[in-house]
Amino acid sequence: MNVDGMNLCIGCMHVLDNSEECPYCHMRIKDYKPVPRHLLPGTVLADRYVLGKSLGSGNFGITYLAWDKILLVPVAVKEYYPADIVNRDIIRGTDLNIYVNDKTEYDKKLNKFIKEARCLARFSNLDGIVSVQDFFYANNTAYIIMKYIEGDSIKKYVKAKGKMDGQEVLRLMKPILGSLCKIHSTGLLHRDISPDNILYQEEEKLVLIDFGSARVQDVVEQKSMTVLFKRGFSPEEQYRPRGKQGPWSDVYAICATMYFMLTGKVPLDAIERMAGENLKSLVDMPDINIPIKAKEAIMKGLNIRASERYQTVSDLMSDIYDSLETEVDSHRPGKNRKAVILICFLFIVFIFAGIIMGFFKKNDKTGKEIIPEITPYTSFVPKITEQPIQSMQPVIIPQAVETDKPVKTEKPKKTAKPKKKEKPTKEPQKTQAPQKTQAPGNSKKIKRSDGFIGIID
Repeated sequence: MNVDGMNLCIGCMHVLDNSEECPYCHMRIKDYKPVPRHLLPGTVLADRYVLGKSLGSGNFGITYLAWDKILLVPVAVKEYYPADIVNRDIIRGTDLNIYVNDKTEYDKKLNKFIKEARCLARFSNLDGIVSVQDFFYANNTAYIIMKYIEGDSIKKYVKAKGKMDGQEVLRLMKPILGSLCKIHSTGLLHRDISPDNILYQEEEKLVLIDFGSARVQDVVEQKSMTVLFKRGFSPEEQYRPRGKQGPWSDVYAICATMYFMLTGKVPLDAIERMAGENLKSLVDMPDINIPIKAKEAIMKGLNIRASERYQTVSDLMSDIYDSLETEVDSHRPGKNRKAVILICFLFIVFIFAGIIMGFFKKNDKTGKEIIPEITPYTSFVPKITEQPIQSMQPVIIPQAVETDKPVKTEKPKKTAKPKKKEKPTKEPQKTQAPQKTQAPGNSKKIKRSDGFIGIID
């Protein structure tokens, strides 16, 4: 497709060389066959937007990929096309106008479409919600210009790679849930939440698109709500023209989408469940690694009866993510590492705080203990120094002299002389003199200087 001298791929709006297959999206231009009621590639809207392939269609509109000739960026163009009351010349394929079967009904719905586009424009900066950039009338209808999000739908992603990790699902869906809370607060309902309308970006973010089926909730106009359902993802009240729809309807759809992401299977249709078919609970699937409370919350949001579901997305989020903070984060390696680092840091701070407090307490104690220890000591010293030292010497010195004399002289030895004088034990030897007289004649008497007399033979 040639746009201002550039050869653009109608499948991704990248600049192409002369090859027949796009090296980016691998689309073969010659193989593309648009739906007859869709506008053809190369169609220019408002002298600014050049259409490429159609991205999808529903009961209320057709979405195209397009190129903005002014900003030189790809965009998504949503054409208001309620298929039940309009048609287009599909024989020639060059007529851009649409032909209305019921003008009154068409104008009524077109006014609502405009109001809804204005509501969406207010939330262009919300996370997980496609942003609205422009709006205009043309070809007897209206168009919304939105930011183009590159990436596959969740439906294609799961079919290609299988069911998603439970923790990743809860993390990715949180921004969308938070944004839906704000959108619902204005009275706007999406009414078409499904894996087809949630795109998975390369930056690992989800974006909710296709608000063409959105309607402003009005209790008075509940009877005029058009029947819109997508099997497996729409609640039972959307199957009935008079079904009372509200935020609880989007709650069912978002929980059904999460069920699909977690299991890789489309939930049983609401009508089949009303007939008695049972939907297997996430609680009975131990391989899904999310908290039990989060599983129970999703299944409550999938309740067939609207009155028994969560009435707001905020209530749903509260039960899912309160449990996530305590259980899911503990399974994530990155979170565990951060938690360990935080605990270690707090532990070190606690130790240093304890050391510092102990130091100050020790100083306080020593300061308090020094005062009582010094005062008695200082009060005692003057008592000693006030008395003359000489007056104490007569008391101390005599005792030292008296105790020293016995140690040095050991007078007890002298007093022990009576023991030497007590020779009675030796005197019996002297009384044995008669035996000495019987000694041989050559015996001699010897008298020692100490008075001892002996006989030597």
